[in-house]
Amino acid sequence: MDFIKPKALKEGDTVGIFAPSDWFSRRHFDEGIRVLKGWGLRVKYGKHIFERVEDFMAGTREQRVEDLRSMIFDEEVNALWAAEGGYAAPEIRSVLGEREIEHLRKNPKWLIGYSDVGVFTNSLFANGIASIVGPNIWGLTYWKPGSIAWLHCLLFGNEIFFPDRGEVIIEGEAAGRLLVSNLDSLVANLGTKYDPILHGDDKIILVVEDWKQNWSTLSRQFETLFDHEKFGRIAGLVLGRFSLMLEGSYPKWAKRQDLVSLVREKLLRRGSLPLVSIDYFGHPSHWHYNQGKLKEDNFSLPAGILVSLSASKRAKISWLERPTG
Repeated sequence: MDFIKPKALKEGDTVGIFAPSDWFSRRHFDEGIRVLKGWGLRVKYGKHIFERVEDFMAGTREQRVEDLRSMIFDEEVNALWAAEGGYAAPEIRSVLGEREIEHLRKNPKWLIGYSDVGVFTNSLFANGIASIVGPNIWGLTYWKPGSIAWLHCLLFGNEIFFPDRGEVIIEGEAAGRLLVSNLDSLVANLGTKYDPILHGDDKIILVVEDWKQNWSTLSRQFETLFDHEKFGRIAGLVLGRFSLMLEGSYPKWAKRQDLVSLVREKLLRRGSLPLVSIDYFGHPSHWHYNQGKLKEDNFSLPAGILVSLSASKRAKISWLERPTG
Protein backbone atom coordinates (compact mmCIF):
# COMPACT_ATOMS: atom_id res chain seq x y z
CA MET A 1 0.00 0.00 0.00
CA ASP A 2 1.33 3.43 -0.96
CA PHE A 3 1.14 5.77 2.01
CA ILE A 4 -0.27 9.25 1.44
CA LYS A 5 1.41 12.12 3.29
CA PRO A 6 -0.47 15.43 3.52
CA LYS A 7 1.44 18.57 2.64
CA ALA A 8 3.03 20.79 5.27
CA LEU A 9 0.82 23.61 6.48
CA LYS A 10 1.59 27.26 5.78
CA GLU A 11 0.40 30.55 7.21
CA GLY A 12 -3.14 31.32 6.12
CA ASP A 13 -4.21 27.66 5.96
CA THR A 14 -7.43 26.68 7.69
CA VAL A 15 -7.71 24.07 10.44
CA GLY A 16 -11.09 22.44 10.95
CA ILE A 17 -11.84 21.78 14.62
CA PHE A 18 -14.09 18.82 15.42
CA ALA A 19 -15.18 17.26 18.72
CA PRO A 20 -15.37 13.46 18.31
CA SER A 21 -16.31 12.57 21.87
CA ASP A 22 -15.99 14.46 25.17
CA TRP A 23 -17.31 17.91 25.86
CA PHE A 24 -14.64 20.33 27.09
CA SER A 25 -14.09 23.58 28.98
CA ARG A 26 -13.89 26.68 26.80
CA ARG A 27 -11.01 28.28 28.75
CA HIS A 28 -8.43 25.59 28.00
CA PHE A 29 -9.85 25.12 24.51
CA ASP A 30 -9.53 28.83 23.74
CA GLU A 31 -5.92 28.79 24.94
CA GLY A 32 -5.15 26.11 22.36
CA ILE A 33 -6.92 28.06 19.63
CA ARG A 34 -4.76 31.09 20.42
CA VAL A 35 -1.65 28.96 19.75
CA LEU A 36 -2.94 28.05 16.29
CA LYS A 37 -3.79 31.64 15.46
CA GLY A 38 -0.34 32.67 16.69
CA TRP A 39 1.08 30.34 14.04
CA GLY A 40 -0.84 32.27 11.39
CA LEU A 41 -3.48 29.58 10.91
CA ARG A 42 -7.20 30.17 10.46
CA VAL A 43 -9.68 28.04 12.38
CA LYS A 44 -13.11 26.79 11.42
CA TYR A 45 -15.34 25.20 14.05
CA GLY A 46 -17.63 22.27 13.50
CA LYS A 47 -21.25 23.32 13.70
CA HIS A 48 -21.92 21.32 16.85
CA ILE A 49 -18.62 21.23 18.77
CA PHE A 50 -19.95 23.25 21.70
CA GLU A 51 -22.99 21.01 22.17
CA ARG A 52 -23.16 18.87 25.29
CA VAL A 53 -24.95 15.61 26.09
CA GLU A 54 -25.10 15.48 29.90
CA ASP A 55 -21.59 15.01 31.37
CA PHE A 56 -20.30 12.90 28.50
CA MET A 57 -20.39 13.90 24.86
CA ALA A 58 -19.92 17.05 22.76
CA GLY A 59 -23.16 16.50 20.89
CA THR A 60 -25.12 13.49 19.74
CA ARG A 61 -23.57 10.85 17.50
CA GLU A 62 -25.33 12.36 14.50
CA GLN A 63 -24.01 15.85 15.29
CA ARG A 64 -20.44 14.65 15.73
CA VAL A 65 -20.59 12.61 12.51
CA GLU A 66 -21.92 15.63 10.62
CA ASP A 67 -19.10 17.86 11.87
CA LEU A 68 -16.26 15.50 10.98
CA ARG A 69 -17.72 14.54 7.60
CA SER A 70 -18.28 18.18 6.65
CA MET A 71 -14.65 19.01 7.55
CA ILE A 72 -13.37 16.13 5.42
CA PHE A 73 -15.13 17.44 2.32
CA ASP A 74 -14.71 21.16 3.04
CA GLU A 75 -12.31 22.50 0.39
CA GLU A 76 -11.30 25.40 2.66
CA VAL A 77 -10.05 23.06 5.40
CA ASN A 78 -6.39 21.98 5.17
CA ALA A 79 -6.17 19.97 8.41
CA LEU A 80 -8.51 18.31 10.91
CA TRP A 81 -7.77 18.81 14.62
CA ALA A 82 -9.63 17.17 17.49
CA ALA A 83 -10.86 19.40 20.28
CA GLU A 84 -10.69 16.56 22.82
CA GLY A 85 -10.65 12.76 23.06
CA GLY A 86 -12.95 10.51 25.05
CA TYR A 87 -14.60 7.10 25.20
CA ALA A 88 -17.36 7.92 22.69
CA ALA A 89 -14.88 8.41 19.82
CA PRO A 90 -15.33 4.85 18.41
CA GLU A 91 -19.03 5.62 18.05
CA ILE A 92 -18.29 7.83 15.04
CA ARG A 93 -15.24 6.17 13.46
CA SER A 94 -17.60 4.74 10.83
CA VAL A 95 -17.57 8.22 9.28
CA LEU A 96 -14.30 7.09 7.67
CA GLY A 97 -16.10 5.08 5.02
CA GLU A 98 -15.03 4.28 1.45
CA ARG A 99 -16.16 7.64 0.08
CA GLU A 100 -14.38 9.62 2.79
CA ILE A 101 -11.17 7.58 2.54
CA GLU A 102 -11.11 7.92 -1.24
CA HIS A 103 -11.52 11.68 -0.88
CA LEU A 104 -8.73 11.93 1.71
CA ARG A 105 -6.35 9.88 -0.42
CA LYS A 106 -6.95 12.28 -3.31
CA ASN A 107 -7.12 15.38 -1.11
CA PRO A 108 -4.99 14.54 1.94
CA LYS A 109 -5.39 16.53 5.15
CA TRP A 110 -3.54 16.05 8.41
CA LEU A 111 -5.73 14.69 11.20
CA ILE A 112 -4.26 15.65 14.58
CA GLY A 113 -5.12 14.38 18.05
CA TYR A 114 -4.31 11.70 20.60
CA SER A 115 -5.78 9.54 23.35
CA ASP A 116 -9.09 8.12 22.04
CA VAL A 117 -8.64 10.10 18.82
CA GLY A 118 -6.39 7.12 18.08
CA VAL A 119 -9.40 5.25 16.70
CA PHE A 120 -9.30 7.71 13.77
CA THR A 121 -5.53 7.89 13.27
CA ASN A 122 -5.40 4.07 13.39
CA SER A 123 -8.20 3.89 10.82
CA LEU A 124 -6.29 6.23 8.51
CA PHE A 125 -3.15 4.10 8.94
CA ALA A 126 -5.17 1.04 7.91
CA ASN A 127 -6.04 2.91 4.72
CA GLY A 128 -2.55 4.19 3.94
CA ILE A 129 -2.99 7.79 5.08
CA ALA A 130 -0.52 9.45 7.46
CA SER A 131 -1.73 11.42 10.49
CA ILE A 132 -0.25 13.15 13.53
CA VAL A 133 -0.67 11.74 17.02
CA GLY A 134 -0.28 14.77 19.24
CA PRO A 135 -2.09 17.03 21.69
CA ASN A 136 -5.73 17.84 21.21
CA ILE A 137 -6.72 21.51 21.15
CA TRP A 138 -7.98 21.29 24.72
CA GLY A 139 -4.85 20.90 26.83
CA LEU A 140 -2.43 21.95 24.07
CA THR A 141 -0.85 24.60 26.29
CA TYR A 142 -0.31 22.17 29.17
CA TRP A 143 2.79 20.75 27.52
CA LYS A 144 6.34 22.14 27.62
CA PRO A 145 7.12 24.89 25.08
CA GLY A 146 9.60 22.58 23.36
CA SER A 147 6.84 20.07 22.62
CA ILE A 148 4.63 22.78 21.16
CA ALA A 149 7.55 24.07 19.06
CA TRP A 150 8.23 20.50 17.82
CA LEU A 151 4.58 20.19 16.73
CA HIS A 152 4.81 23.50 14.87
CA CYS A 153 7.95 22.31 13.05
CA LEU A 154 6.30 18.99 12.22
CA LEU A 155 3.17 20.60 10.79
CA PHE A 156 5.03 23.30 8.85
CA GLY A 157 7.62 20.94 7.37
CA ASN A 158 10.68 22.19 9.25
CA GLU A 159 13.54 19.83 10.08
CA ILE A 160 13.25 18.04 13.43
CA PHE A 161 15.08 15.20 15.17
CA PHE A 162 13.84 12.76 17.77
CA PRO A 163 14.99 13.50 21.34
CA ASP A 164 18.22 11.67 22.04
CA ARG A 165 17.00 9.73 25.05
CA GLY A 166 15.29 6.46 25.86
CA GLU A 167 15.83 3.23 27.80
CA VAL A 168 16.87 0.07 25.95
CA ILE A 169 14.99 -2.96 27.25
CA ILE A 170 15.66 -5.52 24.48
CA GLU A 171 18.47 -4.78 22.04
CA GLY A 172 18.09 -4.88 18.28
CA GLU A 173 17.72 -2.93 15.04
CA ALA A 174 14.53 -2.40 13.05
CA ALA A 175 12.87 -0.23 10.44
CA GLY A 176 9.25 0.32 9.49
CA ARG A 177 6.32 2.71 9.50
CA LEU A 178 5.49 4.45 12.74
CA LEU A 179 2.20 3.22 14.15
CA VAL A 180 1.46 5.46 17.12
CA SER A 181 -1.48 4.99 19.47
CA ASN A 182 -3.02 5.01 22.85
CA LEU A 183 -3.06 1.27 23.66
CA ASP A 184 -6.74 1.16 24.59
CA SER A 185 -7.71 2.82 21.29
CA LEU A 186 -5.49 0.42 19.34
CA VAL A 187 -7.06 -2.63 20.97
CA ALA A 188 -10.52 -1.15 20.25
CA ASN A 189 -9.68 -1.27 16.52
CA LEU A 190 -8.17 -4.77 16.42
CA GLY A 191 -10.08 -7.25 14.33
CA THR A 192 -12.21 -4.58 12.68
CA LYS A 193 -12.00 -2.98 9.24
CA TYR A 194 -10.19 -0.13 11.04
CA ASP A 195 -7.38 -2.40 12.31
CA PRO A 196 -4.02 -0.81 11.36
CA ILE A 197 -2.07 -4.04 11.91
CA LEU A 198 -4.43 -6.34 10.01
CA HIS A 199 -4.61 -4.18 6.89
CA GLY A 200 -1.28 -3.73 5.12
CA ASP A 201 2.06 -5.52 4.82
CA ASP A 202 4.77 -2.96 5.65
CA LYS A 203 6.85 -3.54 8.76
CA ILE A 204 5.76 -1.45 11.74
CA ILE A 205 7.54 0.38 14.54
CA LEU A 206 4.79 0.45 17.13
CA VAL A 207 4.64 3.24 19.74
CA VAL A 208 2.02 2.90 22.49
CA GLU A 209 1.04 4.81 25.62
CA ASP A 210 -1.88 4.89 28.07
CA TRP A 211 -3.13 6.17 31.42
CA LYS A 212 -5.68 5.49 34.16
CA GLN A 213 -5.73 1.82 33.18
CA ASN A 214 -6.08 -1.18 35.46
CA TRP A 215 -2.90 -3.26 35.52
CA SER A 216 -4.97 -6.39 34.90
CA THR A 217 -6.60 -4.80 31.86
CA LEU A 218 -3.21 -3.64 30.60
CA SER A 219 -1.82 -7.17 30.93
CA ARG A 220 -4.75 -8.57 28.95
CA GLN A 221 -4.41 -5.90 26.25
CA PHE A 222 -0.73 -6.68 25.65
CA GLU A 223 -1.59 -10.39 25.42
CA THR A 224 -4.23 -9.54 22.81
CA LEU A 225 -1.79 -7.38 20.87
CA PHE A 226 1.04 -9.93 20.93
CA ASP A 227 -1.31 -12.72 19.79
CA HIS A 228 -2.53 -10.69 16.82
CA GLU A 229 -2.77 -12.65 13.57
CA LYS A 230 -0.26 -10.29 11.93
CA PHE A 231 1.94 -9.50 14.93
CA GLY A 232 4.88 -10.44 12.70
CA ARG A 233 4.49 -7.04 11.01
CA ILE A 234 5.74 -5.37 14.19
CA ALA A 235 9.52 -5.00 13.89
CA GLY A 236 10.09 -2.88 16.99
CA LEU A 237 8.14 -1.71 20.03
CA VAL A 238 8.41 1.64 21.81
CA LEU A 239 6.70 2.25 25.16
CA GLY A 240 5.65 5.81 25.89
CA ARG A 241 4.32 6.95 29.25
CA PHE A 242 1.88 4.66 31.02
CA SER A 243 0.65 7.01 33.70
CA LEU A 244 -1.54 6.69 36.79
CA MET A 245 -2.04 2.95 36.55
CA LEU A 246 -4.82 1.64 38.78
CA GLU A 247 -6.14 -1.71 40.00
CA GLY A 248 -9.53 -2.43 41.50
CA SER A 249 -9.61 -6.21 41.41
CA TYR A 250 -6.07 -7.36 42.32
CA PRO A 251 -4.40 -4.68 44.47
CA LYS A 252 -1.79 -6.98 46.06
CA TRP A 253 -0.63 -8.30 42.68
CA ALA A 254 -0.64 -4.80 41.21
CA LYS A 255 1.85 -3.50 43.79
CA ARG A 256 4.50 -5.80 42.32
CA GLN A 257 3.95 -4.74 38.71
CA ASP A 258 6.07 -2.49 36.57
CA LEU A 259 5.51 -1.81 32.90
CA VAL A 260 8.95 -2.78 31.58
CA SER A 261 9.01 -6.19 33.27
CA LEU A 262 5.42 -6.96 32.33
CA VAL A 263 5.90 -6.20 28.62
CA ARG A 264 9.39 -7.71 28.37
CA GLU A 265 8.24 -11.05 29.82
CA LYS A 266 5.26 -11.31 27.48
CA LEU A 267 7.31 -10.29 24.45
CA LEU A 268 10.16 -12.73 25.07
CA ARG A 269 7.69 -15.61 25.19
CA ARG A 270 6.94 -14.88 21.53
CA GLY A 271 10.55 -14.36 20.44
CA SER A 272 12.52 -11.15 20.49
CA LEU A 273 12.35 -7.75 18.85
CA PRO A 274 13.80 -4.35 19.79
CA LEU A 275 12.01 -2.88 22.80
CA VAL A 276 12.66 0.58 24.22
CA SER A 277 10.84 3.07 26.43
CA ILE A 278 10.69 6.86 26.06
CA ASP A 279 9.59 9.56 28.48
CA TYR A 280 8.62 12.24 25.95
CA PHE A 281 5.37 10.86 24.58
CA GLY A 282 2.03 10.10 26.20
CA HIS A 283 -0.57 11.22 28.68
CA PRO A 284 0.56 13.31 31.66
CA SER A 285 1.88 11.57 34.75
CA HIS A 286 -0.35 13.56 37.12
CA TRP A 287 -4.09 13.99 37.55
CA HIS A 288 -5.94 16.74 35.68
CA TYR A 289 -2.68 17.99 34.17
CA ASN A 290 -1.98 19.60 37.58
CA GLN A 291 -3.77 22.69 36.26
CA GLY A 292 -0.83 23.25 33.95
CA LYS A 293 1.62 23.93 36.78
CA LEU A 294 3.85 20.92 36.14
CA LYS A 295 4.51 20.77 32.42
CA GLU A 296 5.89 17.69 30.68
CA ASP A 297 6.96 16.74 27.19
CA ASN A 298 4.53 15.25 24.72
CA PHE A 299 6.24 15.17 21.33
CA SER A 300 3.78 14.68 18.47
CA LEU A 301 4.56 11.69 16.23
CA PRO A 302 3.47 11.20 12.61
CA ALA A 303 1.82 7.82 12.12
CA GLY A 304 2.63 6.20 8.77
CA ILE A 305 6.12 7.67 8.30
CA LEU A 306 9.14 5.41 7.75
CA VAL A 307 11.70 5.39 10.58
CA SER A 308 14.53 3.26 11.92
CA LEU A 309 14.88 2.10 15.52
CA SER A 310 18.26 1.35 17.01
CA ALA A 311 18.40 -0.25 20.46
CA SER A 312 21.93 -0.99 21.60
CA LYS A 313 23.83 1.19 24.04
CA ARG A 314 21.05 3.76 23.73
CA ALA A 315 17.69 4.08 22.04
CA LYS A 316 17.64 6.07 18.83
CA ILE A 317 14.78 6.74 16.39
CA SER A 318 15.63 8.31 13.02
CA TRP A 319 13.60 9.44 10.02
CA LEU A 320 13.90 7.41 6.83
CA GLU A 321 11.71 9.87 4.94
CA ARG A 322 10.43 13.41 5.42
CA PRO A 323 7.38 13.49 7.70
CA THR A 324 5.37 15.78 5.41
CA GLY A 325 4.53 15.53 1.73
